[in-house]
Amino acid sequence: MTSDPIDAHRIAPKLWVGSAPGAAHCAAFDVIVLCAVEYQPSLPCRTIHAPFDDTAHPSSEDLRTALDAAKAVNVQRARGRRVLVSCIQGRNRSALVAAIALMLAEGLSAQQAISAVRAQRKLPSGELVLANPAFVAFLKRATAS
Repeated sequence: MTSDPIDAHRIAPKLWVGSAPGAAHCAAFDVIVLCAVEYQPSLPCRTIHAPFDDTAHPSSEDLRTALDAAKAVNVQRARGRRVLVSCIQGRNRSALVAAIALMLAEGLSAQQAISAVRAQRKLPSGELVLANPAFVAFLKRATAS
């Protein structure tokens, strides 16, 4: 039996962003955060379910879910656990949570967090990571407040 390659990139110590994880990911990570509302499988490892939509008009509940997930990510990282934040493509939702986590834990500005995530997470398709303008605007508003 062969396992699928793991599509994940290290963003910061103990923090990775990747796409739709399966059971094989449980051997590589201590905690998996599932951000895609349409992808919430039961995995045989520690899992944080934080589903929200990748939309041009995220609800305040979606943004609260992302913020809460980022806080949970940082708790796990502080405990020394390797955390994979994932969504379907590992492009927007997971990148948003990772950027918020960096802002909270590392004191990065929104632009620094966005740049850090984009520098590390390269998609084979060449698509830009954290491309949802509503998510970017949320990060920048969070820095301003």
